[in-house]
Amino acid sequence: MLQKVLSILCISFITLSFSQGLFDNNTPNKDWQVGIGLDIVRFADDDTEYIGEKTTTQLPRINVTKNFTTDFSIDASVSISGFDSVFGAENNFSYFSFDISGRYKYFKKVKALDPYVFVGLSLVNIKEINSPTINIGTGLTYWIYKNIGINGQIYYKNALDKQQMVSHTQISTSLIFGFDFNKKTNLSRCSFDR
Repeated sequence: MLQKVLSILCISFITLSFSQGLFDNNTPNKDWQVGIGLDIVRFADDDTEYIGEKTTTQLPRINVTKNFTTDFSIDASVSISGFDSVFGAENNFSYFSFDISGRYKYFKKVKALDPYVFVGLSLVNIKEINSPTINIGTGLTYWIYKNIGINGQIYYKNALDKQQMVSHTQISTSLIFGFDFNKKTNLSRCSFDR
């Protein structure tokens, strides 16, 4: 399972790196963000019988975000049930999700806040069953320091194959680290100038 996660992260990183050239002329800030956190997935009351429980928790959640313009970015994330129990909450089944989404930042009045809306796709694996979902959601990153932030987001995952998967809501929180590799700075320091 760990090999799958590492493979997906490597593929996502390489894909985002090569796609950077598509937006080079319109990119004032070539920011990268890496986050680690946790997810809580909530299923509807009617789906509890099918799934077996109402909520499950994933730790870790790892994401990589590439800002192509000041408004638009692409995010890739992996969420796994790495532990049987997270903060006292039992995980009675395995949950794995690979998500990719396009984000649009819609409010730029406060420098430390980055609210956004997003749409995307996921491949979700619950109880060894793979199923794609279409996602829509919103999130907010609060930059507590110039390159360290806290991110929270909520999104609805609409299952495309209702026979294999049920739609559900996912809430995530992450600690975000920002990097700008295009600035001429010391290699020992990464800056995130907004």
